[in-house]
Amino acid sequence: MRGALRRFLIWAVCVAAAAGCANVVAPKGTTLVDITASRTFEAPVEQVAAAAGDAIKQMGFTEATTLPEEKGKTIEAVAGDRTVHIRLDPSSDKSTKVGVSVLRNGRESLADDANQVIERTGQSLAGHNPTGQGAGDPGHGSGNPAAR
Repeated sequence: MRGALRRFLIWAVCVAAAAGCANVVAPKGTTLVDITASRTFEAPVEQVAAAAGDAIKQMGFTEATTLPEEKGKTIEAVAGDRTVHIRLDPSSDKSTKVGVSVLRNGRESLADDANQVIERTGQSLAGHNPTGQGAGDPGHGSGNPAAR
């Protein structure tokens, strides 16, 4: 009986630890960061990555590094004491889910800046598409109204 209880407790601890990391996405070698803003854009990963790059440049971020993933990409950049982490995951061939977090001094989450990255990425996509369509559907966000 004691063995079964021990296995259950170990399992419960693992499940609790995994649940705490459910919103965390990061490649090997980087700090795990909670995503504070997300949205799905109706554009392929490469196009969204370029638009996100434009967005963070407009916000003064430099030293951008793009890390390829098995599927998608991660972009990291710095502006003074702020660091942005952008995760790009293909939802399909024609849509990309974007998750953004911005941290000050590696700790303090800046949700307003993360939402601004999402907004500017959408604006940049609209500028790359002469029809203005495909720049992202606000109805496909994360459930975070501020991210839409």
